[in-house]
Amino acid sequence: MTNKHASKQHCLVGNIRPKSKLRKRKNKAKARARREERQAEKASAEA
Repeated sequence: MTNKHASKQHCLVGNIRPKSKLRKRKNKAKARARREERQAEKASAEA
């Protein structure tokens, strides 16, 4: 006999937390920086 039923009742097992959106926000900032950097390189190459 296990304690699985009780641990589920008290939310100690089988609970998946939602992923944080902060990681997405940081990645977007990094991507924006990379994009701007690439555009600057392209502009200097054309000039």
